[in-house]
Amino acid sequence: MGKGKSNGFAVIFSSALILAPLPLFASTADITAEDAISAAELAPDYQNDLFPEHDSLRPNVNFWVDVYTKYDENQAIIHDSVNLNIRYEVVNLDDAYPRATRRYAARQLTLRKRQIADALNRLARQGGRCENEGECRIAALFGNTPDARVYREASDQLRVQYGLKSRFKQGLVTSGQFMPEMRKIFERYGVPLDLLALPHVESSFNVKAYSRVGAAGIWQFMRSTGKHYMKINGQTDERRDPLIATEGAAKFLRDNYVALESWPLVVTSYNHGKNGMAHAKRIHGDDIAGIIANYDGRAFGFASRNFYCEFLAARRVMQNPEQYFGNIDFHSPLEFDVVKLQNHVRILDLARHCDINEIARLNPALHKNSLTGRAVLPRGYALRVPRGTAAAFAQVAPYNPTPEELAQTAPMQRMVPRPAQPANKDYGTTTPGGGYVVDSGDSLFSIAQKHNTTVAALKGLNDMGRRSRIFPGQKLILPAEAASHIEPPAPQPLTVAAVPSSPQPAVTPAPSAAEKGHSLVADYSTLFAYMANRVAVLIGGSNLRQPAATAPIAAAAAAMPSQPQTVSFPVPAPEKERFRFTKTEERHGVISVLPEETLAHYAEWAGVSTRDIMRLNKWRRPRLQLWGAVKIPLDKAGADVFERRRIEFHQSLYKDFFGSHNVTEVDDRVLHRGQTAWTIWNGQREVPLWLISLYNEGKQLNRLQAGDILRVPVVEKKAF
Repeated sequence: MGKGKSNGFAVIFSSALILAPLPLFASTADITAEDAISAAELAPDYQNDLFPEHDSLRPNVNFWVDVYTKYDENQAIIHDSVNLNIRYEVVNLDDAYPRATRRYAARQLTLRKRQIADALNRLARQGGRCENEGECRIAALFGNTPDARVYREASDQLRVQYGLKSRFKQGLVTSGQFMPEMRKIFERYGVPLDLLALPHVESSFNVKAYSRVGAAGIWQFMRSTGKHYMKINGQTDERRDPLIATEGAAKFLRDNYVALESWPLVVTSYNHGKNGMAHAKRIHGDDIAGIIANYDGRAFGFASRNFYCEFLAARRVMQNPEQYFGNIDFHSPLEFDVVKLQNHVRILDLARHCDINEIARLNPALHKNSLTGRAVLPRGYALRVPRGTAAAFAQVAPYNPTPEELAQTAPMQRMVPRPAQPANKDYGTTTPGGGYVVDSGDSLFSIAQKHNTTVAALKGLNDMGRRSRIFPGQKLILPAEAASHIEPPAPQPLTVAAVPSSPQPAVTPAPSAAEKGHSLVADYSTLFAYMANRVAVLIGGSNLRQPAATAPIAAAAAAMPSQPQTVSFPVPAPEKERFRFTKTEERHGVISVLPEETLAHYAEWAGVSTRDIMRLNKWRRPRLQLWGAVKIPLDKAGADVFERRRIEFHQSLYKDFFGSHNVTEVDDRVLHRGQTAWTIWNGQREVPLWLISLYNEGKQLNRLQAGDILRVPVVEKKAF
């Protein structure tokens, strides 16, 4: 890839003017009332700087500037977690622990923190009087105050922060590819350009960033949030596309501003959540410095408290990159044409016109199964191709997908079979030609169940969007008859739009209430077996449980051309009891805490507040323990709804992780004396705890003892 000099990138932000928003890739005439937020609505609250850097915040901002520009990843800063201006020591790991593993160095840093804490406690007992050089140096950081309380509190506020200099600089280099287009997107939506510093805070602008909890892309969207702003299905995950995800971020940030009416609060809400910041605002108003200093929310920890300062630091560095890094060779902006597909197309059919690796680079949202031909790209898909090659793609022949391939073009339906319908009900008519005539009272779900298919397959075959509705007398094509009754479309040339900007991402409408929940039942074992089968298709596993409902997908996978596989170990499907209430009473139920679950998750799934759950459990502070029992109020959502939401969350973790990782082997570890599941997991942080627990079904990891066997999967990132 070509690189350009830093000219034109040094000052790329302006917060003095908020432009009226325009939808990305749309004309002014396309603006809807929902999209339009006038500049007058956004601008009056801040006359000078939309993101003020208060004097009380400056020491913390300076700390993060140093983290981003002065200290590298081999340097660890031991500091006070409240007053970041107090830095006890900077440890150069290469010098202090040469050739040591990161895990060993972390243990040594923990010991060093303990030594500093002991010195602080001695100073507290001695009224600030120091007895050696180390104690005197620490006391000087606090102005040699005799106040014992100051030292005692500081002993509980020790923290280690690794430097990020190299990562931040590389993020600046990478941003050159996308920043010009990202600025245009934010301008169209009326969002301050300063907020383009957030990807550096979230991911260091790493396009392939993927967190162990399922956040993806430079904006680190979770699936649950991203699905409201982007397409996430069997072919694409638009969170991974920096330009499409930037449009989603612009919408998300704008929506949060409408609720919070303060850009500093919007920034903090990106970490702490909109509802959390709304609660803070009710107590402290819009004063971000006051919230950071005084808000005592139970989930408002170090990360949330410092997020705004990290943002200000990243903004400062981005506005003056040469001041901190000297001359930077930014990557040149992406150049490409956009081909809008008029027919279903397999990527493999494009190989003679363009290198598949180049297609993958220009279209990072495409899943590996799309790039290897396992999934087809639908009609209307805006595919980026190298600049000047668009005309060649007009000769690509159309591809006639199977019903199963069509089903993958829609987001995966979280559905399981319902009991058979009563025999005396009239569900419409199956015509001699193989189609189905809709009758009064029919729904897509009832038709799908009657004909042993899915709503996704019906919609794919009948070119129906997510909001499409059926009506009496309408004729539907059924998947069972599709192969013999669907006439192949006549070959049509591709519509080519040779433009230098990114393609317009399709807006995914919000699902209706019926699509969200009315077609779900609590047969979780079937649902997770279906999910495991989808993972088997994704990663090449073959020994997973495959219920009858997923046979078409399994058959389609078997019929695919063989691909080199690195996976030799199937992923176990969770047991159904894992996600159900262990006990239910009239107004509450009891669950067992699973990895990655938080109190906020439980509150969201139950439709209550975290305080309601704490009150029911008689907690003063959150006391979640893995596999511990927690009472959940069921007044609002009910047990079925809670369990459905819980299983959807874990399903998203499952699918997100295996969209980018393979399991290459399973290592059986015998625990030795002094070892626990946690010490082993700390050395295998790339393996999420929920995955380890799947391979150890029936075991409570916190109760394993010496001599017990812990099965640890070995994972590697997929090469896209």
